[in-house]
Amino acid sequence: MENGPEKQEIETDVVIVGYGGAGATAAITAHDNGVNVVILEKMTEGGGNTRVSAGVLINPKSIDSVGYIEALCFGTTEHEIVETYVENAIQNE
Repeated sequence: MENGPEKQEIETDVVIVGYGGAGATAAITAHDNGVNVVILEKMTEGGGNTRVSAGVLINPKSIDSVGYIEALCFGTTEHEIVETYVENAIQNE
């Protein structure tokens, strides 16, 4: 890059490439588990493909939604995580 930033040497535990929804989630999870995180993003703002993903957000209305969300995850997400998501999401109206 002709006018890009100067090279830097950074020591970290985890490097996240891209600051969309998945990158943000990975960075937060790594940070919450006590590691140093560096996020590399090529755009001037974060958002990545998440910004243009049709804007769909599933907002459960009751705890009964846990089973539905688990089905959408095809069993790849632990029950406690889905339950925590639903418990917190139903507070957003």
